[in-house]
Amino acid sequence: MASFFSGWIGYGTSLQAGVMQEPGDAAYSRRPIQFSMLENGMTFDLDSGTVGPSSVSWGTLTVGGLFDAASGGNLLVFFPLMTPAPIGGGMTYTTSPGVNMLVGDSLHGGSRTQILPAASAIGVTPDGRSWTANLPLQIVQGVLSAQSLTFGATVTMGTLPSLTPSIGSGQLWNDGGVIAVA
Repeated sequence: MASFFSGWIGYGTSLQAGVMQEPGDAAYSRRPIQFSMLENGMTFDLDSGTVGPSSVSWGTLTVGGLFDAASGGNLLVFFPLMTPAPIGGGMTYTTSPGVNMLVGDSLHGGSRTQILPAASAIGVTPDGRSWTANLPLQIVQGVLSAQSLTFGATVTMGTLPSLTPSIGSGQLWNDGGVIAVA
């Protein structure tokens, strides 16, 4: 079986209207991350990782997020960091394996498909910090991804993100009560 999530993790100083404020430093980049298979409603990151070193101050990192692309792309899930991390010039931010753990009684693997609406809490860390879906997500055979739309599928306005996605992404979104395509 595949891992629960394989993509990129990024960090930011804030999250406003579903957009993470990542450092603007050219030395900053998201790092690859892979989570274990979903087992008994739990998954965790398999590898340690470092971002940086910074070439300028990044401010205090307070939020983490899982993305489907190394740059641009979609912020799928966000969560507050266990400890805010002030990053000055020349510093790095490193996490150990298993630090990013997600537990959710309602998370299921196997052949079951789950739909997770935008803004829903998909699970928590062992210390109670919530992991929140930033856009409609799906878990298919234990693998987390953005919800794909199928020809003939029913889509409700409430399941669509309300923030303008990247232009040219082909993603549906709720533009003030009108379904729009970016």
